[in-house]
Amino acid sequence: MTVFSYKLTLKQTKLNAMQTKLSQVSAAYTAGDYRRALSIAAKFSDLGEHRKAITLASECFTNPRFYCQMVDVEQSKADGIHALAIRYGFA
Repeated sequence: MTVFSYKLTLKQTKLNAMQTKLSQVSAAYTAGDYRRALSIAAKFSDLGEHRKAITLASECFTNPRFYCQMVDVEQSKADGIHALAIRYGFA
């Protein structure tokens, strides 16, 4: 196999593996990787009434020592995970 054909095969594999952001959120949520799912979803512009819970949960995963001074971090994470499930119908 030449270098060129290897690169072409690798490029085709990457194209077949491309996913939308929502499918990445779904895959992360299904796998139990809530931190990743919230991190991706927190950047969406169409979160509706769940925006505050999802973004706060994402920030609590990122900076727990800062947010522990203001909110219950574990409860905020649970609320964000629940809001994500409701918003996108995961549960």
